[in-house]
Amino acid sequence: MHAGRTAGTRRAVPRSMAILLLPGVAACTSSGDAAPAAQTGDSTAPAESAAVATPVDDPAPGLACSQVGTLLDIETPNDENWQTPDYYLVDEPVDDTVVVDAGVVCIVQSTIDGDLLVDIPGNTSFAALVPGGVVSGSVSVTGSARNMSMETDAEFYSVESDPDAGPPRVEGDVTCEECSAFALVAGEVEGSVVILNKPGSSLLVTDMTIGGDLTLTSSSGFGGEREGTTNEPPPVTGNTVGGSVALIDNYGRPLLLEANTISGDLACEGNIPEPEGRDNTVEGTASGQCSGL
Repeated sequence: MHAGRTAGTRRAVPRSMAILLLPGVAACTSSGDAAPAAQTGDSTAPAESAAVATPVDDPAPGLACSQVGTLLDIETPNDENWQTPDYYLVDEPVDDTVVVDAGVVCIVQSTIDGDLLVDIPGNTSFAALVPGGVVSGSVSVTGSARNMSMETDAEFYSVESDPDAGPPRVEGDVTCEECSAFALVAGEVEGSVVILNKPGSSLLVTDMTIGGDLTLTSSSGFGGEREGTTNEPPPVTGNTVGGSVALIDNYGRPLLLEANTISGDLACEGNIPEPEGRDNTVEGTASGQCSGL
């Protein structure tokens, strides 16, 4: 679908996906910068207590994506008054944790020797690992309207693919809590994947190799193609999971659980409607709503 794109081309990003990596002006602060003090406690306390108050928000560890990435010439439409992101390509090794700063789409095509954090209060955020992208630590995506993607289509982001590059890989865990669009496609996670309290928008966990557990709870999402909404169920298909799979209290469209190989157990309960699927191989016990899948 995206064949023929080269670096520097421009693409239109639909509203539903424009929040994939942080939109807006990047705040280039590193872990060494001081955070402003914030007054805490009773407002009637003596004035001098504010001077020694502990800051509410500590500065994020590591380096901002805009500090280690190269700004790409990608234009997104802004006819609906939503924030237009800056797209940064991380194509050189980074010996630190990388924080996706506000207003930035962070495209990782190299090795991050640390964690990848997407947690900017009050801003839309997005991080994408494409072929060649490796995170030696964990990936954490926290907060409303933050996004995460691991996928094999680098050209979708106007980035040329290296034919010799391996699939996107995370050596630790991947956590998505209250994030929006979340797509894991044809990549590797050596640890576990936890998706918690994810609201509507796209959800894909397809053709992944996951060394630990896969847990999806209290979440919803559209299925099918990421570029638009669809009536298709959100897919959890074709994955190889070294641990167990738990689908608990999810809602909206039924989850499609199909052609997964699960070394541990498969437990499903409280999902409305019940998950659908077939052709799953479960070496442990399949129970609850997934006992026949």
